[in-house]
Amino acid sequence: MTSVLTARGVRRHYGRGKGLVRAVDGVDLDLDEGDVVGIVGESGSGKSTLARILVGLDTPDQGSVQIAGVDWATARGDARRRLCRVVQMVFQDPFSSLNPRQRVRDIVAEPMVIHDIGTRDSRRRDVLRLLNRVGLSPDAADRYPHQFSGGQRQRIAIARALALKPRVIVADEPVSALDVSVQAQIVNLLADLRDEMKLAMVFVSHDLGVVRFLADRVMVMYRGRVVETGPTDAVLAQPLHPYTQLLCESARPIRPVAPGTGGGVRAPGAPAGPGDETTSGCAFAPRCSWAEPSCVQAVPPLVTQSPGRQSACPIRGY
Repeated sequence: MTSVLTARGVRRHYGRGKGLVRAVDGVDLDLDEGDVVGIVGESGSGKSTLARILVGLDTPDQGSVQIAGVDWATARGDARRRLCRVVQMVFQDPFSSLNPRQRVRDIVAEPMVIHDIGTRDSRRRDVLRLLNRVGLSPDAADRYPHQFSGGQRQRIAIARALALKPRVIVADEPVSALDVSVQAQIVNLLADLRDEMKLAMVFVSHDLGVVRFLADRVMVMYRGRVVETGPTDAVLAQPLHPYTQLLCESARPIRPVAPGTGGGVRAPGAPAGPGDETTSGCAFAPRCSWAEPSCVQAVPPLVTQSPGRQSACPIRGY
């Protein structure tokens, strides 16, 4: 199957010297039609920067992102506009991503107007169809964003993202700002849309439960690098990398631990700040109780551990 989205060696650094931040540091990704890849990691791991690069809102320092075989970096004019129709983004904050001065009908129709799709009447019909599909009534079209709840605003944002009939949706923490009960509704909506429209999705989240439900595969990022990837159920059930283990443990209910029993990974603690990060080896080594001297000598590569599974830990894996 041909990938609808392909990223190779994507790197994005900010600042210089001691203030250098390796937001994304050599990431590969393949996304097929109907495939959902979850990207997880702590704040500052590079998830949102990668998401912006995938949709063309940010430019990598190195590497390439191809949408349906066309590179974002070389696409200009009409070619770039065509790429925008293939991949769309749903942002984290459903209020700030919507124009408060526009009615919902204009917000949802705007992509069609920009890309000169249809007539005024056909766009009006399409807006009502899209609102219905995301679970909103027709009278929502004449209201403003502030008149809706957070969950309803995110439904509007999803309707806008679907207006161009994209093949790929990149969702950057789309439910993190919503109540738990509303989160489930939005995640179910995204799952239904994936099945009905064969949408491919990149789903960025820090919630492993949501990722387990929605994503076929998961990529675990730490300080700009992918440290583990594979089928979601397999990775979350039996993590190979100490950082993935830490994430899974932190998502479980807290239980008493008998003195002296310890564990494979230290308590989470705070990641290194800009200028303090490890540059010569595994970035997670300062927080990992499995670390050995060799861990800080060279950056461990992603290595295939079993079919479809890769890990960047030479101590617990290869």
